[in-house]
Amino acid sequence: MIKFILHGGKIDISEKLDEEFFGEIFKNIVGKEKIIVLITCFARNKDEWQSVFTKNKLRFSKFISKAGIESVEFVLADSDQNKFLTQVDNSDVVYFCGGSELEIRKIISEQDLLIDIFRNKVIVGTSAGANIFSAEYYSNDRNRIEPGFGFIPIKTICHFSLENKERLDMLLNYNGEKPTFAIEESHFVVFYL
Repeated sequence: MIKFILHGGKIDISEKLDEEFFGEIFKNIVGKEKIIVLITCFARNKDEWQSVFTKNKLRFSKFISKAGIESVEFVLADSDQNKFLTQVDNSDVVYFCGGSELEIRKIISEQDLLIDIFRNKVIVGTSAGANIFSAEYYSNDRNRIEPGFGFIPIKTICHFSLENKERLDMLLNYNGEKPTFAIEESHFVVFYL
């Protein structure tokens, strides 16, 4: 089984919502001496990875003790596909940061390999990191609907608000009857595959 947590973007808007989000990440991980969290910054320019990694490590750390977790190791994902697959295999949680879905696609080209290696993991994505797992998503950056990896047979739009309802309407009317999720900032949805 794979647990996917898709976050709408903008962590740090509400401490209560952040606490629920990070609590959900660690909710069913039990019986491990140390939990390994792989932070993938692929959605960003490579020169930003270290600062994005540090920022997200701090965000996670803020809520780890509240989740009752004693020991966590954070690992920055490597862009080499073979090293990345090994890192995923050795991790409990794989977190995909926000940015651009197109940047993620530059590094993850053989997504068929991922679904097998994601088994028994918690896979978390924020914004672009969430969209990439759906069948289709609305890209707020490029103002169009684009295909995701299709691991979850849904359509998504992140950073949703009533001001961009017309984008949601476009997505609802696009390509069949797949369930569509409009995920607001600081909110998340959970799927099990």
